[in-house]
Amino acid sequence: MSKRRNYSPEFKREAVELTRMDGVTISQIAKDLGIGANMLGRWRREFAANGKKAFQGQGARRAAYRVSQASPVHQVPGDQAPWPSRPVVSVVHR
Repeated sequence: MSKRRNYSPEFKREAVELTRMDGVTISQIAKDLGIGANMLGRWRREFAANGKKAFQGQGARRAAYRVSQASPVHQVPGDQAPWPSRPVVSVVHR
């Protein structure tokens, strides 16, 4: 039987924040982070309902991740910085 994983509130908030980016699906973000798309959807709903009070549990730090600018870039009108057309999420295990 596998052990249940715990995720830190920071990890959950960062994962939810990644879902707000254009050009990338929830399932792709979840796959890149090594979590289920349904779990990420549940975190989004919890964050939408509770805002900063979401994720008050005792999750453990699992991994750090960052968004890479390695994908093709396009300029969004009115923005000063170019945005990747499809963000790339890198998971760095600690």
